Amino acid sequence: MAPDVGDQDFDFGTSGKRREARTFEPPPWERDQFARLAKERAEREAAEAAEAAARAAVGLAASQGSAAIGMAPTVAGVNPASAFDAEEARIAASPFASADAGAGGVPGPVDERQIAVMMMDLRSEEPPALGSAWVAVMVSAIVLGAVGIVLTAWGLVELAQAGGSSFGALGGGVLTMFGLGFAGLGAWLAFKTLRQQGVL
Repeated sequence: MAPDVGDQDFDFGTSGKRREARTFEPPPWERDQFARLAKERAEREAAEAAEAAARAAVGLAASQGSAAIGMAPTVAGVNPASAFDAEEARIAASPFASADAGAGGVPGPVDERQIAVMMMDLRSEEPPALGSAWVAVMVSAIVLGAVGIVLTAWGLVELAQAGGSSFGALGGGVLTMFGLGFAGLGAWLAFKTLRQQGVL
């Protein structure tokens, strides 16, 4: 008789020895990329640390009063404190700087409505591409439409007076087709022009 499984004692506990966590090692074909990324990250962190130190130095100089700022060392004739203040003012005056910009004058996310308003302002400042050319296009559309209506009417009259003559029917049909084509072209030109002008 097979022993009852329920009677056996099983030890599901973890063993006393724990394995140490293995460190990540990139595959051999990606080691160059990982080394390059690590180098770029180190350079970026060093640049951020230098920038933070420069900001702290500028803040310390600003807190010591206007006399200390006036006596601050300059590089190539530029006072670092005034240059930093000018950059802060430029960022604050930027149209992309959000009203809820964080500390340090870092601009927040760009609002789509601000971009739309700026684009409309730029469009209103631009001179129109063809100026009054739309008037000439409208005149052409009216002339084409009038010629089309006249040709269509003439063709219909010829068809009515053909009296069974194949030559008269052919001439009337051709005139009617040309008339309809001219009228349609004039209507399409007028529609497109009025739509571009914002009328339709």
